[in-house]
Amino acid sequence: MEELRDIVRTADAISEEQDNPALMDRFRMPSGSGDTELKSVALGMAQAIRELSLNDEFEAHAHGADTAAELEEMVTEFASSEGAQGTALGTQAGATATIPSILARGRAGVKTLNALFHRVYADRPDVLTAWRTTSRPERAARPKPKSSTPATPNP
Repeated sequence: MEELRDIVRTADAISEEQDNPALMDRFRMPSGSGDTELKSVALGMAQAIRELSLNDEFEAHAHGADTAAELEEMVTEFASSEGAQGTALGTQAGATATIPSILARGRAGVKTLNALFHRVYADRPDVLTAWRTTSRPERAARPKPKSSTPATPNP
């Protein structure tokens, strides 16, 4: 976003130097904050730089030799990072989906250990008591479901 602001400031300076206020019609910051609008505005600025042959002017104002190509490259990088973000969110959703199967394996492991503890420590009530306490972790209280029948008033 800051790169686009730099382009707009430079275009404004070039517009003043050329005494051409209409030039700024092609170099406006996006009014919204959406990614699609940001990309299209940046591509529009790159197109304007090419069509109006302003690469030399932008280079004279400390921009790269091909400012239009740099803008297009930024849009491409931005678009690919959006794809990477979507992939990461998909991976996160996939990881969340595996939680129930992981929990089921954990419960199966506790059952196996429970059988072993009861056989191996049958004569050690202190160890069995500790095992019973440890193998049943506290769970958060679940909210009670709301009653579907309306309350009857007491006359």
